[in-house]
Amino acid sequence: MRVGSKVLLAACACAALSLFAGSQLLSTAASAQGQTATQRVIVVFKNQDRSQPATRSMIGQRKRALRQIQAPVLSQMSTSGASNVHPYSVVNAVAATVPAGEVSSLKSNSAVSEVIPDQIIQLASPQTGGTASSSAGVAPLPGACAPAGKVQLDPQALQTMSVDSDQPGAKTARSLGLTGAGVTVAFIADGLDTNNPDFIRANGQHVFVDYKDFSGAGTSAPTAGGEAFLDASSIAAQGRHTYDVSHYSDLPLNRPCNIRIEGVAPGASLVGLSVFGANDDAGFNSSILDAIDYAVSVDHVNVINESFGSNFYPDDQASLDLIKQANDDAVAAGTTVTVSSGDAGVTSTIGTPSTDPEVISAGASTTYRIDAQDGYGGARFPGATGWLDNNISSFSSGGFEQDGRTVDAVAPGELNWALCSTDTAMYADCVNYAGQPSPVQATGGTSESAPLTAGEAALVIQAYRNATPVRRPAPRWSSS
Repeated sequence: MRVGSKVLLAACACAALSLFAGSQLLSTAASAQGQTATQRVIVVFKNQDRSQPATRSMIGQRKRALRQIQAPVLSQMSTSGASNVHPYSVVNAVAATVPAGEVSSLKSNSAVSEVIPDQIIQLASPQTGGTASSSAGVAPLPGACAPAGKVQLDPQALQTMSVDSDQPGAKTARSLGLTGAGVTVAFIADGLDTNNPDFIRANGQHVFVDYKDFSGAGTSAPTAGGEAFLDASSIAAQGRHTYDVSHYSDLPLNRPCNIRIEGVAPGASLVGLSVFGANDDAGFNSSILDAIDYAVSVDHVNVINESFGSNFYPDDQASLDLIKQANDDAVAAGTTVTVSSGDAGVTSTIGTPSTDPEVISAGASTTYRIDAQDGYGGARFPGATGWLDNNISSFSSGGFEQDGRTVDAVAPGELNWALCSTDTAMYADCVNYAGQPSPVQATGGTSESAPLTAGEAALVIQAYRNATPVRRPAPRWSSS
């Protein structure tokens, strides 16, 4: 199903800007003379030191303990000529490029639980829309756009989630004073422009408190950008600037349709973690582990959002099970983790790592006002007078996981506006239906539902801090 200028490709290969896992492994020539083959691996230790979680107060102690556990294996790697060695501190593991013959030796080490090939995670390829229309424009459906001289609050998700409203006196999180202030939320995706005007508060303060690349390309390299802009907008866009979306579609409207884009938790601080390369939009599992490790042990974030996944069967394959393990360790350290369930639709397949019972798995619900604005799906055909919201999306993953569970929550994912950039040389996904540069994008998928849920978690954390002696709720709440 096409969403905005995207194709909804999910964890199974159908979610807007979701990610899917490949099985390709990287081998290179490590020696010009001997042509010794090398392999990227992740070495997992038997002793995970569960007694010392990676909390802010214990992370230093945990790092010292893990250094002692890892030291003999690191020494073995050094002797064998390993390169790109990177130890972790949230999950007890080490990523490295090792001579192929060293893999069996590492597996036989009594301290090692398993040696996992470092698999590639790949970003779904975006697709552009059709050609621009020469039509003079059509009248918007009643209620689709704000009255003349007014600006509509978007995404519509804010209204269906009772987060904020254009209606005076509406009972929302904002009317209770909840903005996510004092909470730090990280997201793992591709790259974006952290200096976008709607990521800067009215007082000049930047929403982003950290932005780091783990792909090796650097934060200034060209990137797809669609997922990162979607995540950041859903969580903490400021809603301070106006965008006219009347000509986003190849079936334009006959008058301006002005919107502003606000996140669920505009008071929250953001940490952007880019794990995908500049040219092929692909990165290794080790890059994701890098990002989780950094978010928990360095930035001490309260929430991590992960809008990626795969549909392996069985879904406890070691390569992604390690991401689950890292997420479990993050939760043990007090960090809430939200994950998109995937857009598998009628196949009723829920993707991993959202099948981890320790994370909050997000499915998608509908908000169709945007279709009346951009004309997608025949929403402005003769006879159409309105739209229905707040139902389960037909593309959302659902059904049952291998252990009998299902998704924990749903949030709007079909469909909403998000920020983007007119610099398409840097951010290739930021185009409208005609393929022209656009400062906003019409987008969705459970890869939107998850960051909206992350923003909601930030509001809950702030509410607990405001109302109770307990500084924060449990990082994982029951879905029962």
